[in-house]
Amino acid sequence: MPVAATLRHCRIGSIVVSGPIEISVPPQAPTAPVPGDLLKSAAWFGLVTASAELAIRSFGVMVPLERLAWTIPAAELVLFVAFGTLLTVASRLAPRLVSWNRAVATLAFLSVLSVLLRFDRLHVAAALLLAAGGAVQIARLAARHRARVTWIWNRSLVWLGALFVMLVCGIHGRRLIAEQLTLRGLPPNTADAPNVLLIVLDTARAANMSAYGYPRETTPNLTRFAQEGATFTRAVATSSWTLPTHGSLFMGREAADMPADWFVPLDRTSPTLAEVLRARGYATGAFIANVRYGHEATGLERGFIRYDNYRARDLMLSSSLFAAVATSAKFREMMGRCENPGFRRADSVSDAFLDWIDGLSRDRRFYGFLNYFDTHDVYCPPPPYDTRFASTTTERAKRWVEPGRTWTRRQIDRELAAYDGAIAYLDAQLGRLLEALRRRALLDRTLVIVTADHGEEFGEHRFVGHGKSLYWLALHVPLMMRLPGPIPTGTVCAQPVSLRDVPATVMDLVQGSGVG
Repeated sequence: MPVAATLRHCRIGSIVVSGPIEISVPPQAPTAPVPGDLLKSAAWFGLVTASAELAIRSFGVMVPLERLAWTIPAAELVLFVAFGTLLTVASRLAPRLVSWNRAVATLAFLSVLSVLLRFDRLHVAAALLLAAGGAVQIARLAARHRARVTWIWNRSLVWLGALFVMLVCGIHGRRLIAEQLTLRGLPPNTADAPNVLLIVLDTARAANMSAYGYPRETTPNLTRFAQEGATFTRAVATSSWTLPTHGSLFMGREAADMPADWFVPLDRTSPTLAEVLRARGYATGAFIANVRYGHEATGLERGFIRYDNYRARDLMLSSSLFAAVATSAKFREMMGRCENPGFRRADSVSDAFLDWIDGLSRDRRFYGFLNYFDTHDVYCPPPPYDTRFASTTTERAKRWVEPGRTWTRRQIDRELAAYDGAIAYLDAQLGRLLEALRRRALLDRTLVIVTADHGEEFGEHRFVGHGKSLYWLALHVPLMMRLPGPIPTGTVCAQPVSLRDVPATVMDLVQGSGVG
């Protein structure tokens, strides 16, 4: 309804009108959000949030910025547009409840909170309080200058969107083109050179494998594999955690000779096995399940033409807000999920590798590196392996390595049962992989090496986990090799050997083998 007002005098230029004059003042513009504008605002908040998160991440160490440069904007764009859609629907159903100001405040709250979650040392409660205060101030400012703010959002959204599209196309296009050009430029292989397949079972200690005398039958496929090649009964990892041992496997150096640390990547002073084999004409591909210490910024990617350590289905984990919720122990416990989000099972790693070699030329030798993560905590083998060595399924949604936790014998036995189930599942997947190579007539032409980067402890020395001790159970790992001809079947080596000798052994077999 218009508002009536009465004026006694009115001046228009030099004309003065006296007497009562009634005018009608239209009501104020409704504060309900326009659906299109609200979705644009949500997209703008998502891209601006992503830009702030990238700026913060760029100051970190061992951060895969090339990948995050497009995954963070994509994840935040999806998240904020989803919230914008919900707010738009809510504004239609309850326009008085969901006003434009409140919608903007909600988006601002999510934006500020997402940025604050990038600071690990900031408590969640403090982040929530700061985000609420920031959202109120942003909403007040936007309300006072709604027309100007909307104009800025619409204009800058075009440029932000264009930049995002350029990043996605540029990064993926460059990788695809570089891979094809590198494959075409490889020198020819030696006619009798074998393929090479290095398999690392992350956190799989030899003590829990039936191939090494464990009473539970956890590795029947590895037992058969060992009978067709060589088994090293006293193989020693160079470290009790992932990155240094992988550095030794790739460069043939001791862990103490490399600067690799929890937040320090591998150096470039020594060539990697992938670089050496690539120079000899090998197509090199790595397929990684350990997303924390297996990404490209750790230095492990050197020499690989294809480096597969990311799945599109894990895109949303690039969003700080989504990851904070999805990875929390309480959320996983509530959802009944055992494994961590982003977990990549062995079948996914194997399938990616097989798809890759199927796309190679038949006369092109390959060096494949596979990193499996199924035996790393939290141990969550799929059925039927989850109950293979336990009468009931145990719920382990919470991270089992908790600081200061006191473990009972029963609890440790349950974890061991789950761990053994994970080893059995991984063994079955290895059997599937070897059979797939056999069907392709590649198994007998491939040097296959199976090992682990380190072991695990279950309270044997008043410690549960790995990475903080150098006891035998943390360092004793499986090591098996198979290559018909150069490696006699049924060979058993009882002498202590180090994983740092694997690259030199590979080169000796590649140069001296007579595989057709």
